[in-house]
Amino acid sequence: MKNVNDEIMITYIYDENAITEKTEIELKANSSIQYYGKEEKEATASVNDKKELTEQIGDIVTLELGLNTSELYKGYMETENGKKTAFTSYLNLNIGYSELMDKLIFKDETSYVDERGNIFPSNASYTYIKMEKENLIEILGEDGYINVISGSGELITTINKDNLEYKFEEAKEDLMFETSKPKTEGILRLENGREIKPLEYSKAQIEKFVSYRVNLVTNISKDNTIIIRGMDSKDISLKNPETKAELTINKPNISTVIKNEAVELRVTLKSTDSSSMLYKNPKLEIVLPSYVKTINIENVKLLYEKELVLTNANMYRNENGNIVIRVELSGSQTKYNEDVIAEGATLVMEADITADELTPSKTEKVYLNVVNENEDEIRSFETEMKFIAPTGMVTVNQISNYNEKAENATAISGKKEVGEIDTYAGAKKALVSMRVINNYDYECNNIRILGRTPFAGNKSIKTGQDLGSTFTAKVVSKIEATLGVRNEDITVYYSSNRRSK
Repeated sequence: MKNVNDEIMITYIYDENAITEKTEIELKANSSIQYYGKEEKEATASVNDKKELTEQIGDIVTLELGLNTSELYKGYMETENGKKTAFTSYLNLNIGYSELMDKLIFKDETSYVDERGNIFPSNASYTYIKMEKENLIEILGEDGYINVISGSGELITTINKDNLEYKFEEAKEDLMFETSKPKTEGILRLENGREIKPLEYSKAQIEKFVSYRVNLVTNISKDNTIIIRGMDSKDISLKNPETKAELTINKPNISTVIKNEAVELRVTLKSTDSSSMLYKNPKLEIVLPSYVKTINIENVKLLYEKELVLTNANMYRNENGNIVIRVELSGSQTKYNEDVIAEGATLVMEADITADELTPSKTEKVYLNVVNENEDEIRSFETEMKFIAPTGMVTVNQISNYNEKAENATAISGKKEVGEIDTYAGAKKALVSMRVINNYDYECNNIRILGRTPFAGNKSIKTGQDLGSTFTAKVVSKIEATLGVRNEDITVYYSSNRRSK
């Protein structure tokens, strides 16, 4: 053949520490070709050169470590009787030159990192190992395998096309993986289930840890010699658990005209997973809406809890006039809840609730404030209570300070209300007020209100029925708006006609 050139690729393998930032390497090689034809000929070539390397120009294996989560909570890690904290690691080895290796030896190591960057070794155990059949055959061949070896050198199992997943009866620590010779280039993928044991360090130390580090460490072997070492790292952010609770009301719709009986208030102190802070001597306060006039609690029960004890329950009114239910428990939780029925310790209060009759139809917040001695701050949670008032326009007529007892007589939407004045009582300056509450679902404008002050023989404007009034009151001050409207937006007409409509 004429005009044909043969190219020979020469690969130099150096120790990982041989190449620094700027390294000069010496290249020496000789090649010869013997040609046998009518006459014997020999072609030779040689190279004698120096090259300066300033960067890596190729990878035999590129490592990529994947994780199923970017954050983990410390709850199980810092609890004596806690569960193990689980995560999954994905080991991806991108093989660039399969001919340059006999096998890969790799493992994923774990450690804690504190706020100052200090490293604390951790032995996260393995719960399972698996890979895909197509991937194994593609990279390692039909007879390819990965040996799983313990820290003491014992063969635990072999992953091959007939055994693609292995689940450990008891979680194992400190494993190493060793492959057969790769048959081609490509990405070899392996999935590992991992678990972190509780209290590998003291609770005080764990509180200072900010991340959990996983290192994928790989050795490339040729002729039983480690020729290249590589590593890839990923950090999982560690988060402190938080106090969690929930308040639910089984009958959140509260009537304003009748007593609401057998209303159940249920507080759940959540402790089902590592994101929840366990409780120590918790104190709870339920702040009811100001529209709640009275509440009668029949009993308070603590359910689904063995380590906390109910010690006190009482009620008071706060500075805003809201009724507050206060409950105190004592004890310290040491383990997470495993009850499938509830999410944690549950307080159940059965109560009868009466709302203020003047309450409009509206939805109000009910607040739950929780103090947990395992945490420095007060946590607040909320739910809703919906007050149901009569529909339409609700009128409220009230007269107060009309007798020596300074009593109030209030009539709502035409409901009859009788107030009594003591015989031979002296003159009193009473206050007459009228309120109109809009319980429609829309805004009402240009409202006209017709009312009468008390006088003897007074009759209902709507029905003409005698109201039984036995005295006549004299108006001594002008009518003014006090709530929901400005005086400049209203016009007041006065009439001495007792039958005006």
